[in-house]
Amino acid sequence: MYRPPPLDRDLLQGDVLRAIPIIEEATVEHRPQTGPLENLQQEARSKVSHRMVAILSHSCDTTPRTPLGNPIVVSPLKDIPAHFQQQIREHGGPERINSVSEPTFLNWFYFAPTEALGNQEWLVDFTRVTSVRFSKLQNAEKLTELTSAAREALKLKLHLHFCRPEDEPGAEPAHRGTA
Repeated sequence: MYRPPPLDRDLLQGDVLRAIPIIEEATVEHRPQTGPLENLQQEARSKVSHRMVAILSHSCDTTPRTPLGNPIVVSPLKDIPAHFQQQIREHGGPERINSVSEPTFLNWFYFAPTEALGNQEWLVDFTRVTSVRFSKLQNAEKLTELTSAAREALKLKLHLHFCRPEDEPGAEPAHRGTA
């Protein structure tokens, strides 16, 4: 699943980076003041943590030619929840998560244990993505790099998650090819 060291210096889709600041929670509090609506004050608060993240942006968007302010889409790695582990075992084990023939895990991508990731299993949740400026990532420590085959599996899973064809109400049924 992972390329052996030395790792490529370029950032590639599927790379896992260490300690990237991620906004975990953001809230806006409205405090009306006496007087006109223009006096409405807002106070924004956010909880930021430094997490391992996987790059989800396409590799061509993460090259040194990328303008430093351009956003790169990432997703934090998360532990496999205990309640989810049973479901994974029932469907053939963690390797099945990355299978496109297993619709149960359409929103997830599995990262197998490796020393670089603390010898722990991790998941990336495609429903939990955020963007980070390229300038914040370019000097980040790369922990792992996927093999070409694993990167292709990630691309396919991303495609299936974000490009699910749905029929619009009142429209002709969409043509669906086989995958």
